[in-house]
Amino acid sequence: MIGEGSKKGPVHDLVSGSTLFISPDSSLHFLTAERAGSLAVTLVETAPPNEVLNVCGRGSVPFRRVLDLLPPDWPLRWHDRLEVQTYRISTDRTASLVSLPDSCEEVRSFLASRIPISREGRSR
Repeated sequence: MIGEGSKKGPVHDLVSGSTLFISPDSSLHFLTAERAGSLAVTLVETAPPNEVLNVCGRGSVPFRRVLDLLPPDWPLRWHDRLEVQTYRISTDRTASLVSLPDSCEEVRSFLASRIPISREGRSR
């Protein structure tokens, strides 16, 4: 989950200049808190009762791809022991009830609203 007022998480750490604890080889799903709230309201109104649904962005995004959105000179602080986290959350059932946003687009839009994202990326 990403969004205004977030207090933790790798995207928060990127924006705030905090230490990163996950490896660039990690892969995560992203969804803004605002979008999560909107989806939750829709699902409460329309989903069958007593269903367990995964609510997150579609697709798992390599964290390295998120890093590539940053300007080349964006400062990064890495913990000396990085953890690889890989999430592949099934959203098929939820997506049959509501339109889930693409994880990569969610994180790109969120970052673009807070920092000048790079077309060239860090890897160039």
